[in-house]
This record gives sequence, structure tokens and C-alpha cells, in this order.
Amino acid sequence: MNPKDDKLKEHFTIEQNKVNKLIKRLKKQYYLNAFENCRRKPKKIFKPCTSLEVLKIINNLDSNSSSGIDQINTKTLKCIKDLIVDELVACINKCLDEGSFPDSLKIAKVSPIYKSDLKTDPSNYRPISVLPVLSKIFEKILYTRIYQHLNDIDYLSKKQYGFRPKSNTLAATIDLVSNIKSAIDKKQVAVGIFIDIKKAFDAILKPSKRNKDRSPLLPMTFSAKLRTQIGCWNVRTMTQPERLPQVAKIMRDYSIHILGLSETRWNGFGEITSDFDSTLLYSGKEDENATREYGAGLVLSRSVKNSLLSWNPISERIITARFSSRVRKITVIQCYAPTNSALPDEKESFYEQVESTLKSTKKQDIVILMGDLNAKMGSDNEDREHYMGREGAAGVINENGELFGDLCSAQDLVIGGTLFKHKECDKITWISLDGVTQNQIDHISISRAWRTSLLDVRNRRGADADSDHHLVVADVRLRMAAARRKVEKASKKFNLQFLRSEEGRKEFSICLRNQFELLKDLEDEDMDEAWEHMRTAFTKAGEKALGYKHSKQEHWMSHELWSAKRQNIKLDVLAALDEEYAAMRLQIRKLARRDIRRAADELADRANAAAKVLNMRELYDVTKRLCNKSRPSKKPLKDATGQLLCTTEEQLKRWTEHFSNLLTQCQTQPTTVPNSPGPLLNLPTTPPTYAEVVAAIKHH
Repeated sequence: MNPKDDKLKEHFTIEQNKVNKLIKRLKKQYYLNAFENCRRKPKKIFKPCTSLEVLKIINNLDSNSSSGIDQINTKTLKCIKDLIVDELVACINKCLDEGSFPDSLKIAKVSPIYKSDLKTDPSNYRPISVLPVLSKIFEKILYTRIYQHLNDIDYLSKKQYGFRPKSNTLAATIDLVSNIKSAIDKKQVAVGIFIDIKKAFDAILKPSKRNKDRSPLLPMTFSAKLRTQIGCWNVRTMTQPERLPQVAKIMRDYSIHILGLSETRWNGFGEITSDFDSTLLYSGKEDENATREYGAGLVLSRSVKNSLLSWNPISERIITARFSSRVRKITVIQCYAPTNSALPDEKESFYEQVESTLKSTKKQDIVILMGDLNAKMGSDNEDREHYMGREGAAGVINENGELFGDLCSAQDLVIGGTLFKHKECDKITWISLDGVTQNQIDHISISRAWRTSLLDVRNRRGADADSDHHLVVADVRLRMAAARRKVEKASKKFNLQFLRSEEGRKEFSICLRNQFELLKDLEDEDMDEAWEHMRTAFTKAGEKALGYKHSKQEHWMSHELWSAKRQNIKLDVLAALDEEYAAMRLQIRKLARRDIRRAADELADRANAAAKVLNMRELYDVTKRLCNKSRPSKKPLKDATGQLLCTTEEQLKRWTEHFSNLLTQCQTQPTTVPNSPGPLLNLPTTPPTYAEVVAAIKHH
């Protein structure tokens, strides 16, 4: 356990002991006398609950609330409310009869949330407790009965405005103003005592600067003992709807943390959240309506995204990203170079831009340059030993290879694909469509000073994204650190999609009924044991019938489409004339088009059903999903001169400058006053009444 967690636990334990001692020292017991009859004769005061009451409480629960320590969330409970309502009513009524609250429902999941001031002081953290969902149902039933009992005995003061129905701070403010006005009219002294209970009602502020006041560094995926997988891949295009989730799945299957993409064919630039908790940074042509060609991108895993400091879309062929590390900062540059047959001016312009990008990086950074360079290096490293090895693929260096070699020599880089001994088939990165020509033109290079950090570079022929290029993966041993506090691992969630079908609901109902056989003898069981049996029955039925969500994928993709993609293993030779491979590609495209149309039809039916019952929230959500053809992207801001601002500090500074100028202009603009007064308006000037003031405040 982290020493910081031990310190927080000790602090919260001490505070709880102080509260317990304070309660024991209280001499006034009048607030307990109100519940004396509840203890002696609970059956006469607390009436039993009904199924309708429990169902109403479940329907009013927030579906987005977190699950407690029992892993049962609100969405799952709402789906099977009709199946367990009778057992819930029996358990709650037994608790009301015995006048006890189950101990298992008192256990909460506590998370410390930072408030302000020093992070090393435990008193600056607020403990947030998340109770089980079943506990919330029981609490609401108890609240209604206790509140009704206190009203029946006329125990609550009429001056208590908070936490009561039809009473709020507005009524308290009106009462305060009325008392002060009455005292002034009677020429009396009005005295008020105002108490600021900061510890109970303080605000939790989110940090405004990303790279300052960080939490202590926590071990991430990258460490001195684990290998970091960095890859590059020419995917030919990312315009097809199934290509992004397919690439994200392959990235997860091969445990790749940073994946550079070439020839994405996306115009513009931005950042989007893709499948399997990955993030895509892309850069293309500035004109989003231009011809879709070229393009570069970086796909980051969840752990690496936490270490991202800044990124910059240089052009439609180059994109850079900078990451935090325990050793040094790391700059990754993803490129897509012109082909060997391109015009000399185009090649020269590209390599000048790459060289300018390398020179703009900080000297102490570890630089990784990768992508589809279209550079054939060969295995002859004579007079080139300082930037390449002798283990390159067979062949003769071409013109692009010489340009790339000169760049690596000038910028002190080492080409990783030529350093490690592998079979020839493990070095090839591109195969022509006729299956005759094979070359090594995709490369991963690293700063020569950090050559020993590069452990291996080879292709992965099993990865398939309908491309004539192989996936190239490098193993790097670096220690990277997160730029923010490690988030608690999310609990497992049941696969609720299974309940949409009639067969799924029937199967889950049967499993739950079988598990509830354990609850037949509630009268003879202890209350805590009964609740524990109920939770266990629910969990086992969910595991057996529903299962857990293991991966995130597009909502429109069917299981048949994903199975077809898994079967589409890349052949030894990517040839267009291969009937088996061509037939598989055609089948995947047909399934993708079918799933997209079927998903659109289902959303349209949901929107129509929501409109009939006047469910505006459901109608809005479904319509929004139907209209959004692309994922929302976040783009870096630009300064007054048009330069991109890629770091959080620069963007916050730009927002401050923008609003300062905007507010200054509003304050300096003169107010136009008419020279001649207009006609007098017949407005009522009588003093406002009490009802008018209340109505105006409520309307505001």
C-alpha cells in the first residue's frame, strides 16, 4: 500500500474516533427520545413497505451513479427489478420488524478527494463514501417513515428550512429579511450569527495546470522491468468505419502502447477517444474538404495517455507527441514520407520539414522517429555503421534510403530494424500486390545515446487491417510516469446488452429464480445473512447468464462481424488474386454495411417509440447519435498569430488573454444616452407585495 494511503487512513480513523467520543459526551438526549417508541414498538410505527413503493424508488434512482463494494450498479438493478422486488420487500419488512439495519449494507467504498492547499496534509482531503445500491433503497424507505413519525409528534421546528420538502434556503432568507425589517421598524437591534462550516460544505477545485502540483508518481505500464511496445503501421486508409476499432483491437491484442499510423487519409487535425480505452491523435490537410490523401496519426493506450504532455500536428505527413518519463522526456515523431518515385522537390521539402522538427525538440529528450519512410536500406552498412547495423533486409539502398540515412546521421539517430538478427520474413514490412516485390521500408529509429534501450524490432505478420504493409513493433525499456494521479481500477460490469433480447431475459430470469431458492427461509435467517445471500444470488446469476464486459467496441458491430475479422488472418503473401483472402475481405465489408444499416434502423425505432411516449431525453440522445457521423474531436487552440498551442499551460494563457481583451472592450465601449427624454411611461410605482417578491425570486 502507498504510504500516502496509510496516512489518509490514519487521519480519517482519528477523525471518526473524535466524533464517536463527542457523541458519548453529549448530555442532552431529547433528540433520542423521539425514537424511543420506535425501539420499543417498531411494528406499530413503521408500517411494512409494498412492492409498488420499492419499484417507485428503484425507478427514481440515478442510473449514472457508481456501484458500491458489492459491484451491483443501478442500471443492472433497473433491468431486473421485477424479478427481485418480492425478495427485496421481504428483506426490508423483516428489517423493519426487528428494528435493525443490516451490517453488510453499512460497508461503503471510500475515496479521498483533494480539496485545496497542501496535498501532503490529510485534512485537505474529503472522504467520499459510496454505499451499495440496495442500501439506498432501504434508506429511502426508512426516511419516509421516520420523517412521517417526527411530523406526527410535531417534533421538527418550524424554523428548520434545510432538508425538508417544500422548504428551502429561499424561505429562510425571506424569514431573515422580514425579522431584520421588523426590528428596524420597531427601532430594535437586529443581531445575527453566521457560521461558515467550511469542513462540511467546502468546494473541491480541479487543478488548472496539468504539469504542476502533480500527485506522487505511481508505477505505470512503463518501468525498468517491463518492455514498452512501440509500433508503426501504414494502414492505407482510416476512412472506413470499421477500420478504427479494428486497429484499436489489434493494438490491444499485441499489447502495443504507442502505435504510429501512416496514410490515415483524414483531413484536419484533432484528438478523439477510440475503442478499448485508446486515444487517437491525427494530422491531415488543413482544408477538411480537400482530397483525402496522406495523413499521420498516433494511437495511445490508456496508460500512455496519462503521460502525454503535448502533441503537435506539423503537417499532413508529420505528427509529434511528447511524453513524461522517469528518466527523460520522450518525443515521438510519426512520418509518412513520399514514395521513391516522387518528385525531388517533394522529397526535399519533406526531409527539410522533418529536420526542422527534430531541431525544434529539446536536446535532453529521447527522440523516436518512425513511420513509413519508403526508404530501402539494405544490409550493407559500410561507412554507415554509426546509424545502421548489418541486419537489414536483403537488397540495395534506394534514393529514399540515402536521404533517410543522411537525416539519421545528421540528427544522431540509429535505425532499429537493421540492428537485430531475424529471419528475412520477419524483416519485410511491405509486399507488392502481385506478391513479387518485398522490401523493408517502414522503420523505427531512436537517439543513438539511448541505443541500448531498444531491445528488439521486427514485424508482426499476424496483424491484419487490409493493408499491404506489415505492422512493425519495437520493444523499448523505459520508465514513463503518469502526469496525474492514478485512477482507481473500474469494477467489472455485467453485459446488459444480453438483456435486450427475449431469450436473454428469459435465461437470466431462470438463473435468478434458481438462485433465489436460497431465500425461501428468510424467517429463520439472520438479517445480515439474508442480505448476503441475496447479493450472492444476484451476482452468480449475472455471471452465469450475462457475463462481464471484456472489451469496448462500436455499438453497431455484431458478434458475427468481429468473428469474421478474427478469422481474417493475414496470408504469407498479400495477393489480390488470392480468392480466399479476397472473399474474406468482401464478406467483412458486407457485414460492416449490414451492421451499420441495422444499427441505424434500431436507433430510428427507439426514437419513434420515445416520441410516442413524450420521452424527450431518450429522443434527444438517440437523435444525437443518429446525426453525429463522426466522433467528437478536441483540437489545439491557436494564438493571435495563428500558431498552434499544444500544451495545457499555453491554452489556458490564451483563454485568459482572450477573455481579458473581450471584457476590456465591453467596459471601454461608451453607452449611448438619448439627448431628449421620451414620453413618460405609465408604470406602477406602488411597493411590491410579498407574493410578487417570492414569485420574482423563484422565476429568476
